[in-house]
Amino acid sequence: MFKTVGEIMEPFILTLAIYAFFTHLRMYLLLRSTLLTNRKLYFVTGNVSLFILIVIVMLQWLKFF
Repeated sequence: MFKTVGEIMEPFILTLAIYAFFTHLRMYLLLRSTLLTNRKLYFVTGNVSLFILIVIVMLQWLKFF
């Protein structure tokens, strides 16, 4: 039968979630370092990637119900 959009998009969504998590982790570690000059940019980017990750996880969680 035909696949649903969710089934087709699932691998892409999971890849994006993993990417967002590691991006956030990298930004957090960069933020911790004292050499960073443009702190605000990295802080915002890290928060956006974390927000994307949370949204994706919520969408995956809602799919099971």
